Amino acid sequence: MKETFLRFSVESLQVALPIGLIVQILPMVETTDLPGAPAVIYGLIQYKEDLVPVYHLRKRFNLTDRPPELTDQLVVVKTPTHLAALWIDQCIDLIEIGEEEIIDIPAMAETKHFKGVIRKKEDLFFIQNLDLFLEDQEMILLDEILTKEKSQKE
Repeated sequence: MKETFLRFSVESLQVALPIGLIVQILPMVETTDLPGAPAVIYGLIQYKEDLVPVYHLRKRFNLTDRPPELTDQLVVVKTPTHLAALWIDQCIDLIEIGEEEIIDIPAMAETKHFKGVIRKKEDLFFIQNLDLFLEDQEMILLDEILTKEKSQKE
């Protein structure tokens, strides 16, 4: 059985997410700083009625940091606990992948943010593991900050 994934890039890294986790793809918008948030949280955006943290993939994957550009995009996704926006360089395409095409990655600290890797012709791309994007302490801190931000908005 095949599953559809959105393939996107962050610098030279190609990443894929199951389409079922994606809520919407937005152009880059201005973010609100979130003092005290983990370094992998770039800031907040207002998405409909929700305050949504923007995940800083460049920081998480130790890529070259840079300010947002007008051509960047935000992929709003459902995580196990909240909505989040992934700051990406660009969407590449939708791709159908069969389970047999996914190569498991050995459990190592450097790879825990990925569920697997896929090779299609010359391309190699990783399947993002949103369940483990934030470390436990980062998640606790983010929850505390978001709760405080929401109570100030009310």
